[in-house]
Amino acid sequence: DKIELETEIDENIKSQILPKTVLQQIVENSINHGFENNTGRMKMQVCGYRKENCWFLSVRDNGQGFRKETLKDLKEEFEKTKRSLFEDRSNIELEIGGMGLVNAYARLLLIYSDSLIFELKNTEDGAEVLFGAKML
Repeated sequence: DKIELETEIDENIKSQILPKTVLQQIVENSINHGFENNTGRMKMQVCGYRKENCWFLSVRDNGQGFRKETLKDLKEEFEKTKRSLFEDRSNIELEIGGMGLVNAYARLLLIYSDSLIFELKNTEDGAEVLFGAKML
């Protein structure tokens, strides 16, 4: 009874491709890091919607949010991953543990390439990971 989860997914996006572990990694990351110093009730909201010709999934929580340094480091890792895959054409190491958001980004990038949208931000009451792409 410590976690309150709300989900609302638009039927129009349920046919889009999403690797099985992506949503799990993002939710687990939120629980493991967003609430590490919190003893109150954890609230998670997963929303999926369509906007124009794109689909989006948003994972929001009422945790402590991202530290500025963490946001900077993750954005650098996203850019490094994108360069490795598309410019250097090299393999990347997708490790279990440690970089769940980077792994989720890499898996989605391999499917959606340049149409991928992957944003991390702090909200008034926690954090949000928003990702999506053009409809397939």
